[in-house]
Amino acid sequence: MPALKQLQERFSAKGLALVGIGAFDSREAVEKKVEEKGLSYLVAFDGKEPASAETYNVKGIPSNWLIDRDGTIRVRGHALDPIEKMIPELLEGGAKPAPGSNGKSGD
Repeated sequence: MPALKQLQERFSAKGLALVGIGAFDSREAVEKKVEEKGLSYLVAFDGKEPASAETYNVKGIPSNWLIDRDGTIRVRGHALDPIEKMIPELLEGGAKPAPGSNGKSGD
């Protein structure tokens, strides 16, 4: 989470918006974690049996997705490096989808 917090601080003025989804915990546990970590981005709650994990074929936690302004999934996975590298180019409007990221939720 510290890395996501840094990305939010670094790129929010250029248009980056982060959204976290708290899952597999109680709402109170998610809210406590957000407060303890001092997260400045939106964190939604999806329950102990999250529908979003099934709907979007999430394979593990944490799962990081980079979605452009048009709703195209550019990168998804567990590592932040590919996302962090693509953000500046994407914010400038020149990024192309990463190999293997075709915008479908099951890839």
